[in-house]
Amino acid sequence: MTLQPFFSVNPMQPIDHTYNPAQPNSPWAVGRFHSYGGTTTQYSPYRLADQHNNNELILGYAPANSGNRTVSAPEDVYRFSAMKLVFYGVNVRSDNQYLLLFSIRHLTGLTYAQFYVGNKLVRVEEVDGEEQVAIVMDVPGDGAIVYVLMRMESPSLYSAIGFKGVTCYLL
Repeated sequence: MTLQPFFSVNPMQPIDHTYNPAQPNSPWAVGRFHSYGGTTTQYSPYRLADQHNNNELILGYAPANSGNRTVSAPEDVYRFSAMKLVFYGVNVRSDNQYLLLFSIRHLTGLTYAQFYVGNKLVRVEEVDGEEQVAIVMDVPGDGAIVYVLMRMESPSLYSAIGFKGVTCYLL
């Protein structure tokens, strides 16, 4: 069985919707992401043009401290290098699952990617090359909005990762 993407977002296409008016009762989704701490300043070796040409968003130089793995207030997100995925599925059942595949890569420093669904930490992954990180979660219900946060963690201020995109599959 071949899986078809439910939706897919990346830096060149930060919003996706998969509604098909010819099949209004089939499952469809709306997904988008936004970032905090993307590095595009003159002090970074990673320029906005390079990010555009590589279809990549650089997250760096504002990591969460090693061991800081809580997200309980807005400043736990906005002060650090992070990206937030927001999506919902329509005509989906709660016995389905979402499979999220994050495409990220190591750029500099010892880096980890923290993954949260809502405010709950679900995975921490060391980023040491080109990575595909999978998150599987139950569908919370038809039309329910889902928030997934990927936050960078590092003991060094001078660390960065590249975010290439997220593809969601409905299982």
